[in-house]
Amino acid sequence: MARIIDSLSSFILSPGSIVRQACLWLAIPIVIFLFGWFNLLIAIIASGALLYALFIIFRSDVKDAVGIAPLKVNRVYWWSLLGIILLLLFCGHGALFYQQWDWQFRNALFFDLARRPWPVTYDAEGPELLCYYFAFFLPGALVSKITGLIIPGDIIQFLYAAWGLSIAFNLVCSLSGGKSLWWMLPLMVIFAGADTLVSTMLVSFTEVGEWWPDSSLIFDYYKSFSLFEQLSLIFNQTIPCWVALPLIYAWRKNPGKMLLISSLLFVFAPLPCVGIAVPVAYWCIRGWRTLLGIPLVASILIAAPTGLFYLSNSNAAATEMLSSLAPGRLLFLAVVFLIFGIGIWLPFIWEKIKKNITFWLLVPVALILPFIAVGDSSDLGTRASIPLMLFIFYAVIRAISQYDFIKKPIIRILFLCAVSISAFGAYKSMEISMEGYISRPGKRFEMVGHLDNLNYNPCYNNFIASGQSLYTRLLAPALVVDGSKVHTYKIEPQNIGD
Repeated sequence: MARIIDSLSSFILSPGSIVRQACLWLAIPIVIFLFGWFNLLIAIIASGALLYALFIIFRSDVKDAVGIAPLKVNRVYWWSLLGIILLLLFCGHGALFYQQWDWQFRNALFFDLARRPWPVTYDAEGPELLCYYFAFFLPGALVSKITGLIIPGDIIQFLYAAWGLSIAFNLVCSLSGGKSLWWMLPLMVIFAGADTLVSTMLVSFTEVGEWWPDSSLIFDYYKSFSLFEQLSLIFNQTIPCWVALPLIYAWRKNPGKMLLISSLLFVFAPLPCVGIAVPVAYWCIRGWRTLLGIPLVASILIAAPTGLFYLSNSNAAATEMLSSLAPGRLLFLAVVFLIFGIGIWLPFIWEKIKKNITFWLLVPVALILPFIAVGDSSDLGTRASIPLMLFIFYAVIRAISQYDFIKKPIIRILFLCAVSISAFGAYKSMEISMEGYISRPGKRFEMVGHLDNLNYNPCYNNFIASGQSLYTRLLAPALVVDGSKVHTYKIEPQNIGD
């Protein structure tokens, strides 16, 4: 193995190769989504604009992508890629190890995408539409549709996740100077804020009251997720974030390309996109002279129909300006997140970010969004803070790689203490996975076939849109039913092998 790795450790990944891989990874599910969920005219126009915009990017030398450097491939790089595969397996991908609670919904979502016609609808008293951010699952679901079997789709989904995470690792190495160092992947896996540990301790040692959130709510509004937690719970949103967000920031001085990547990320993960809306708007206004072009057109043609699709879901439409959680408790959680989730890293990166406008635009957005309620879900706050924590992670990585202060013994000790404390969330998630593997390894099937069951699915409103909408009336592909063209319809499940 070592000899094989040595023989492969003699080349350099160019910035163009890294960027093109990332763009291609993001674009493949988008094209599938456009042709599966929109009428043919919209699909052709939007996908044509996207492909032409990608052609413009692919033929350029990507020198306008600020900070992305050539990556020297070494032995550590290949061992890190092997570590990525093992990490995905341990987090439940491939169903060889324990899958945590959220996996039952991911597996059910994938199963319905694989076995039902697109757009996915359900046989009910009224039209019911599967309305969720499922782009991540589409390559695997398409393979299952073609083969008639779930297992080939599962394999493609695992490979797609591994490819995406390897691209994310390429970007981490590239943006930190172009070297793959032994500590980069471990730091990626456990990096978070210390808010998880502090909040858990406060709940354990205090009484629940107006200013003290109870344990069932402690992580529902503010939380800095480690990569291990992300891959175990919300990988369909966060792997695209790890791929897209570095490109969005690197292209901040080319707003057309920045908007294009933002629109692709919007299809994968609309809630984290809310977290970057203000910085993206700022950079677009600042670079408005270079905004016009094919990338902008493609961005609009992708984001606008996708937004109308998401608005079909009652949760997305029922947005209120004040969360139902008591303001005192929510304010307390905000302070904990600000001090321990963000503040723990500021001493190490302050010189780098104190004048960075993107950082100062991300922070207030992450603190304010949990006060906004989206339907009956509190996901907006926790998901919208992901861009901020990724920004901090990259600042930390660059500080370690490029500055001498981390070499001072006292700073090194303090930094290791911060990493250890902030990794509490990852440690707890690993403990859950280990205990679960002993008791019940393998794939979770509890929710398969029940996503549309209001009495069985506790997260029904997250997935199902009922009734007509602008999307179903104007954008959805029309089918002929009983001689008439309709946009919402009843279907029977297709038979598909296991």
